[in-house]
Amino acid sequence: MSWIYGFGLLLLAALLYIILLKRSTNAIKTYRLRNYHQIWFFIAFCGLGIMSSYFRAPGYLELPVDGTECIITGKVSEIKEQTSGDVLILDVSDIYSEKSTWYNGNNMIIKANLRGSGGQLEVGDEIRFKAALRLIEDNPNSFTRGYKSMMNAKGIYYHASINAGNIKIIRNRHTLKYYSNRIRNSIERCIENTTLSKSTQNFLITLLLGDRSYLDPELKATFADAGVSHVLALSGMHIAIIGGIFLMLLFPFNFYGRYKWRYAIATLLLWFYTFISGMAPSTIRACIMITFMTISLLSERKNYAINALSASVIIVLLVSPQTLFDVGFQLSVVCVASLILFTGHLNLFSHRSHPRLYRFMETLSATFVATFASWILTCYYFHSFPLSFLPANMILLPILPIYLVIAIIYIALSSLGIDFAAVRCLLDRALEYFSKILDGLGGGNTLEITVSYEAVIFWICGLVAIASFLNVVRWKPILVCGLLSLCLSIFDVWQNKQVVQTGSFIVCNTYNTISLTVKQPVKEKRIEFERYSNSGLKVGDKHIICIDAAIERVPDNINCDYLIIGGGFKGDLEELVRAIKPRQIIIHKSVRRKREAEYIRLLESIGIKVHSLRNNSSFTSEVV
Repeated sequence: MSWIYGFGLLLLAALLYIILLKRSTNAIKTYRLRNYHQIWFFIAFCGLGIMSSYFRAPGYLELPVDGTECIITGKVSEIKEQTSGDVLILDVSDIYSEKSTWYNGNNMIIKANLRGSGGQLEVGDEIRFKAALRLIEDNPNSFTRGYKSMMNAKGIYYHASINAGNIKIIRNRHTLKYYSNRIRNSIERCIENTTLSKSTQNFLITLLLGDRSYLDPELKATFADAGVSHVLALSGMHIAIIGGIFLMLLFPFNFYGRYKWRYAIATLLLWFYTFISGMAPSTIRACIMITFMTISLLSERKNYAINALSASVIIVLLVSPQTLFDVGFQLSVVCVASLILFTGHLNLFSHRSHPRLYRFMETLSATFVATFASWILTCYYFHSFPLSFLPANMILLPILPIYLVIAIIYIALSSLGIDFAAVRCLLDRALEYFSKILDGLGGGNTLEITVSYEAVIFWICGLVAIASFLNVVRWKPILVCGLLSLCLSIFDVWQNKQVVQTGSFIVCNTYNTISLTVKQPVKEKRIEFERYSNSGLKVGDKHIICIDAAIERVPDNINCDYLIIGGGFKGDLEELVRAIKPRQIIIHKSVRRKREAEYIRLLESIGIKVHSLRNNSSFTSEVV
């Protein structure tokens, strides 16, 4: 939005404030109008957010993204170490194109993949390098979508590949992120020095420090298909577990009547944990909420969770308005708000009469409410919805805190040179059992759908209306409007549904290989045809033939659904088509341009559908 919209909202907020002041002529009227002040405050906050977002918007410039190299200057804000090479997140300051055209890179962020060792780089370094910028896109050879929208939500529109040897370090600046990164790397080395299996080490690094680059892709897909991928991202749940551990360690303060000190010290330790784990927006939000709760405890005032949540959101967005578009932050706020506003109304048991049933129902309802409220955002960004989320969460969430406590104790003892083989075996076996159980629950039980922006708005508005009815005012028209809004959201999703079914396939947009990506229940499978040979296969009920070599004798009356033509085919295409009778033809990129143009003209003249991988990217089979 333009800054004009924000300025208009600020004027509207000022007008409403003046009207309220004019009408507050005495104490009684002032008291009656007190809640209306929230309206102008909300409008003013939105206006400030729009103006701040406009002037501090991430850079999206008309840059040469066709492979032309540019000279880029920027500061390293994050380094992710991966087996395939380090990944840098850079805050760009200047860009010079090949024609010496200067672009102002203020507020522009790019992701850079390093070729070679980048061990000499540190967070905070200002560097200069030459690279070709390209727009971030979803992988055309995969059914998985959402990477582009997730990166764009973080303000990252471009990526580049850099040769580590060509990077020039202009100056070193040791920022807070530098020290955070150093401490985090030290903890990662402590975990890697244990005798745990490699998969368990990577799992613990992901759980404790939020670095998912170490995690095995298959394990990551297993957690996602089972609907428990939120466990792998640092959030309020992790802060609650770590906070519980700190409170247990600080329990001796209670013996001396210093229980307030116990909570204050635990809160400070949580802020330190948030600092070393990368200061993710969701963890900052959780720490601010806990800080407000601790302040209310120390000052012996009542604590209202929804007020703490609102205050944490305001503080985070005032510091960084762009966080509003962070996927993790949105999911965190929606889930926590739904837990506060809805969970208590679903628990039918009394915590005094039936404490065990109350706790069980509380866990069950919390899992259901959080997923029910946030499924629309999950589908909007990641285009998938796990049907087995409830049993998977009910199994994993009660065990996870115990697993983390045992793991932290083991890592601490291991760093002192004490290694308990029984505990190591327990942690390794527990992860194996987690994987098997989640694999069994999630395999084939993921619904892949596409959700529009309008459906998200309808769903959130519906939740707000129902929450207002349950917690603010029992006015039935609000409830009816909320239910109607939820129905409109579901209807919109149903009308625009596009489900990728098991057995669908993609003819990959590659040059050196002819390959398919086949959709399977848990993960995608890549199948490669042997080059310069003729072969066929069946995917589901679809018959696919690949012709990539000369044919001595054209077979008679062979029907196929899809015919792939490779660069090795030199025969008469018209004769081949009449013999095989394909429903559609895909021309691979290995076919020369001139010959491809001839093929397309021929096939269009005889009424055969044709898809060029060179002109139209990858080919995806039908979805329903």
